[in-house]
Amino acid sequence: MEISLVISYFLAILVGLLLGALGGGGSILALPIFVYILGIDPILATTYSLFVVGISSSIGAFKSFKNKLVDFNALIYFGIASVISVVITRTFILDLIPEIISLPYISLTKGKFIMLLFSVLMLGAAISMIINKDNGKPKQDLMLSNPTVFDKIILVLQGLFDGLITGLVGAGGGFLIVPTLVLISKIDVKIAVATSLAIISIKTIIGFISSYKTDTNIDFTFLIIFTLIAIVGIVIGLKLATKIKAEQTKKYFGYFLIIVSFTIFYKEFIN
Repeated sequence: MEISLVISYFLAILVGLLLGALGGGGSILALPIFVYILGIDPILATTYSLFVVGISSSIGAFKSFKNKLVDFNALIYFGIASVISVVITRTFILDLIPEIISLPYISLTKGKFIMLLFSVLMLGAAISMIINKDNGKPKQDLMLSNPTVFDKIILVLQGLFDGLITGLVGAGGGFLIVPTLVLISKIDVKIAVATSLAIISIKTIIGFISSYKTDTNIDFTFLIIFTLIAIVGIVIGLKLATKIKAEQTKKYFGYFLIIVSFTIFYKEFIN
């Protein structure tokens, strides 16, 4: 077995751990693993990421449903908007991006553009994780029991944006979902993490199905093994979530994402 394959399988556990513990974050590592460790084309790698994240996060989502931790109002408004946006992005928008993108002073291939976008989003997610602190103020409710019109509009708009990002780079978008539910909708963080997993699992599986007809070089044997390992990680992560301080973990993970973000940028545009 090639060393790169062994490394990718080891990192699959980390993908699952972060999904289970934080309700996101693991998916943002999947794309670099596929592109830089295994040398997979960035466009195909986004499809791989959708599959792995969708199947593995569905395990966490099932446990969340079972434990009655999912906020169905948030799931409906955010989730449906996100799913619609993912399908439109994978079916139409991704194909509209030209193979060569000409910008002032630089021309990018479609793959490099995806990786640049991914690097910028990763940096934004990292900063959000580092500076976003729980100020200790009580939340309005554990769940969004009576959403206002404003709540619904915000959830739908965020869902549309989140789905666009997922469709373009194959990331689950938990780094967008959880802060939205906690900071804007005032949902308890544990409920937000559980709801995030449910939204991620639904939209990424549908996103993969939307992509499957155009990606014929999918190695399902590798994907299934990688996903099964990630599932082990997500089960462990769900257990750790009840024992570790999520805020501290997010901060450390944020610093790690900054390093990865600049590494991607250096590798694609400087090296």
